[in-house]
Formats: sequence, structure tokens, C-alpha cells
Amino acid sequence: MRTMIKTIAGRTAETVGATRLARRIVAGRPLILMYHGLTEDESVADWTQVRASDFERQMRYMKDHFEMVPLADIVTMLETGKITPHAATVTFDDGYRSNETLALPILKAMNVPATIFITSGFIRGYDRQFGFLWPDFVTVLLKSHRTPQLD
Repeated sequence: MRTMIKTIAGRTAETVGATRLARRIVAGRPLILMYHGLTEDESVADWTQVRASDFERQMRYMKDHFEMVPLADIVTMLETGKITPHAATVTFDDGYRSNETLALPILKAMNVPATIFITSGFIRGYDRQFGFLWPDFVTVLLKSHRTPQLD
């Protein structure tokens, strides 16, 4: 049901010209798309994870409507003031495994550059205090309690 609603909303937005409006709003400014991780689980509704199928669709759209460039190019554009029209880049925070296993194959297949930031404290294992990255810790808390229990 949720996927159907998203599909209808997306197609409606395209029909009424929201895509053109969005391009006008960001015109003259580079666009940075920030992700955390991807999932193959189509039932997941998680604020830090995007379904791989949705990500692939998003990258296809971006490739068709924007000039996808590395983050370093965006930095150079901002430093020099010479902005490429409709320039966009993709970044991933936290270095989740899914960045490599799910995102990288999609990005390579579409020839879309991306920057993946690695959380160096987790290279040898989990954080000793929480055992999770902060967004994951919040997600676990939210999923483990009913709303009336949260203060």
C-alpha cells in the first residue's frame, strides 16, 4: 500500500510540473543527495534506510535530469563560483555495509559517482557504549517501545 501511494504521489508530482519546479528552485546551486544505507527488504519503513529498488529508481531519475559529478567537483564549483547547471552528487554517511553490497553495484551500473564517508570508530567493531551508530540506536529504541511509553 505504501509503495502504491508513493508511486501515485510521484507520478502526480511529475504531471503537475513539480519536477520542473524543483529544478528551478535548485538552479544555479549544486544538489547534494545524502543517504545512510540501503535495504533489500521491501517492507522496511526506516528513516535511515532506503529500499534498493527505490534508490535505483532515484538514481535513474537523477542521471536523466541532472549532471552527476563527484563531491570534489561540487566543492570546486562552490570555491570558484563556477557552478555547472543542474550539478548533483551522491553521498553516504556512516559507511554501512549496504553502501558496498547494494549501492555500489547500482552506482557502477549507472556510472554515477558517489562519496562514502566511513565511521572510523567502527572499523574494528561496534561502539562500546551503545553497540550501534547513533541513528541505529534511536531506531532500535523507537521500534522497541509503544508510543505512550516514550517521554
